Amino acid sequence: VAWETTRGLSEMPSPLYYRGRVHLIRDGGLWTIIDAKSGNRFVERKRLGISGQAVASPVAANGYIYVVTEPGAVAVLRAGETVDVAAINKLGESVRCTPAIANDTLYVRSAAHLWAFREAQPANP
Repeated sequence: VAWETTRGLSEMPSPLYYRGRVHLIRDGGLWTIIDAKSGNRFVERKRLGISGQAVASPVAANGYIYVVTEPGAVAVLRAGETVDVAAINKLGESVRCTPAIANDTLYVRSAAHLWAFREAQPANP
């Protein structure tokens, strides 16, 4: 065992390993970032600006991490050693499912909708 911890652990979501770091979300939008090799903490329970219970596990792609809380807040973080919130979006309904990513699209299942988010595509003439 290289290192272990009991601080800042997620209550329900799985940790996210991305780009050599372990990312953890706790209820109330508390974010922890740990170096996967050494166990050193870059960030310890920093507030993301989203609230509510963390049920869904965070996911990552293309240098961004997506965090969803049960009240339907979606935080988009730039992956790194600090908390860098790129955007916070509120869906207005409950989300209890881990988002999925496929074909450059982020899918989020809420209580009544399936949302699909991706970068705007140029119109074809």
